[in-house]
Amino acid sequence: MKPVIKKRIAVYYPQGFIDSNNAPFILTNESIDWILRQDDVKMVLVSLKRVVFFNINGITILLDGMKKIRDEVNNMIIGFCDYNIVQYETIKRFFYRNLDFSLYKTFRIASLFTTPSLNQESILVWNENYEQRNLQSIELFERGYNPIVVHKKEDFLEYLKREDAYDEVIEDTYIGSVGIVPFARVSGSAVIYTFTGYLDGSIDEQFDYAYHQKALRTGFKLFIFDMKNIVSMNMKVIDFFERLLREVGNYDGNVVIVNLKENETVIRIKQELEELGIRFFETLEEILNNKRLVAELGGTIKEEHSSSKSITKDLVVHLPSFINATVSTLEMMLGVSAVKTGKIQIKDLEVADGDKKLASSIGFYGDLEGIIILVFPFALAKKSCSMMIGEEIKTLGEVLDSLAEFVNVIAGRVKTHLAEQNIGISITLPRTYASTNELIEALNLGKGIQVDLKFENDLFTFFLTR
Repeated sequence: MKPVIKKRIAVYYPQGFIDSNNAPFILTNESIDWILRQDDVKMVLVSLKRVVFFNINGITILLDGMKKIRDEVNNMIIGFCDYNIVQYETIKRFFYRNLDFSLYKTFRIASLFTTPSLNQESILVWNENYEQRNLQSIELFERGYNPIVVHKKEDFLEYLKREDAYDEVIEDTYIGSVGIVPFARVSGSAVIYTFTGYLDGSIDEQFDYAYHQKALRTGFKLFIFDMKNIVSMNMKVIDFFERLLREVGNYDGNVVIVNLKENETVIRIKQELEELGIRFFETLEEILNNKRLVAELGGTIKEEHSSSKSITKDLVVHLPSFINATVSTLEMMLGVSAVKTGKIQIKDLEVADGDKKLASSIGFYGDLEGIIILVFPFALAKKSCSMMIGEEIKTLGEVLDSLAEFVNVIAGRVKTHLAEQNIGISITLPRTYASTNELIEALNLGKGIQVDLKFENDLFTFFLTR
């Protein structure tokens, strides 16, 4: 089947059934080769408007074909459009462990993400997941649209009644990101994994070993498994934890488990895991609020980073991509414009009142290699993170946790900007620091490019180094 190209999107329009028998005739090798010869295609979608039935086998075959295109073309977006709510929920349920493709309720919505705004149209954005709300809004903002973000379903429903307040509505839409691990997060110097439901031998399929390996190579040594959403488990999980503990042990790290609900089977599993060397704690806070315990468990990272590496010409050339992604994200969240203060300079990191400011860092490697460092006053970090998740953040610990997610969003935008220039990078895990002194102790920084910006009265520092 030959796709239709419009607004930089190649769309397939199958009819009737999508299963293992007819899916291979939709995305044929010939049509894939044809798309690869087109210079201006930024997105490949399969429309479901004429589809009356599909199963997981048929959808998987279509995805395999689209992923061949994505493997050949940097930053190619793939996915589905023109579905109803039942089809949307079904696809999400099929691929909930690895939803690395996009879903657009209509072709019109998809086209908003490939074409710039001509009249700063107002777009009302709703998604239950705050990360999706923010990701969609930031992408729209960068294309010149005016995203209206609401953080509660009741607010969205009220806004819908005001038809004169918006030009388009985005809901039941999902932007897929390759490599995003929904069950892992970083808190301080610990990686926290969470699972849901019943744990058995399938934990091997749920766990992202590539992500875990990246954490180990980055220098993380404390891995916490939060079991608060686990109903129960069987003895097969012991093999998983034994292998994981052996691997973590090669890096002198530790595995701990918190919030475990005990029953007769779980008690036996706990005894076996304790014999292997895994420690158990009642709550996550019991660990994270005890700096001495965190240090004892290996939660202090001294990153292997050589200050002898100097800033490269390639990093200087692509500085606008880094700055634009950072500034547009902050401007979208805060609703205020950034003002540059002083000159852009190559120098050692200099921050006034550094002991009173929070910092975050995230590394990248591939066609370019380096580290992005962001320094925030506490008030700016608190406001940015509160806007991101849609509720007030109060404590330092909450701000640092959210700041890791925030810098991850910015790094993802940098990755997208560079991919549009055919530059591929991968991103490491984000780190957060309670002060710039803590940052300097953890990283052996060399000279880098420093850009100081003001958001109203708050001074923010961007630093790009190797």
